Amino acid sequence: MSDKPVDPVLMAPVQPVPVVPPPSAPPPPQSETRSLNDFRIVVGTPHSYDTIFKQWFMAYEQLIKPANTRLIMDPNLPLDVNRNNAVEEALKCEAEYILFLDHDNVPDSEMLIRLLQANVPVIGALYFERKYPHLPLIYTFEHDFQTVRVEYNYPKAPVVRCDVIGLGCSLFKMEVFKQLERPWFCYTYKEHTWGTEDIGFFHKLKDANIPVYIDTAHTCGHLSSAVIDEGDWEYNKKGYLTLVNQRAKELGTTSVFLDKRDGKLIKSPSARD
Repeated sequence: MSDKPVDPVLMAPVQPVPVVPPPSAPPPPQSETRSLNDFRIVVGTPHSYDTIFKQWFMAYEQLIKPANTRLIMDPNLPLDVNRNNAVEEALKCEAEYILFLDHDNVPDSEMLIRLLQANVPVIGALYFERKYPHLPLIYTFEHDFQTVRVEYNYPKAPVVRCDVIGLGCSLFKMEVFKQLERPWFCYTYKEHTWGTEDIGFFHKLKDANIPVYIDTAHTCGHLSSAVIDEGDWEYNKKGYLTLVNQRAKELGTTSVFLDKRDGKLIKSPSARD
């Protein structure tokens, strides 16, 4: 078996994620130029606590956003219910965009401006898992429908095409939700079930031919005992991939899956060998 570095979740060698520029359009006439305050934006913040983190509050206060931005925060609800409720409220108030900014994500002050400038239906800011080895939350779908592959060799650019992103810092044009059937976020889709509410949602986007993008040039912090960022992943990356290769050899496969229930590397459900 080759010692070529392989993907930390599925052992098939990773192809670079293509950098896709945002859709080109002629510049609007000067009379149509909009200021930031002209945008109608709702911020949805799902969380499971009665209080919020100080770091999140400070980041939200410093985030450059329209003066009339509305914050929707319903504590102690399941994630799928929370996100669906936020979208419903955004539709009722005729918002143009909804920004999901979860209670444990801390963006820099210009994050929203950059996401708006991309002018695409769906885009998120790259962030990283809180647990070791702090994998990047950027994925592509595998052929078996159930599995996603982590793209650890992602290019660094403001607009990168992918299949699945972390929802913790993500911006959606509201037209996206008008094209999909309710409920938008759920744990089951087409008789497949996942442990999170987002995988099925991104399958719906793919089925509707709605492209998904991510900003990998500017990352968002993820709150744990400290703020997890790209440096934590880069620090662990080499050692983790070495461990993945060793485990693949032991299992006699080229496709290894990280079972997040117990953190063990097992043979992937989509393995073809």
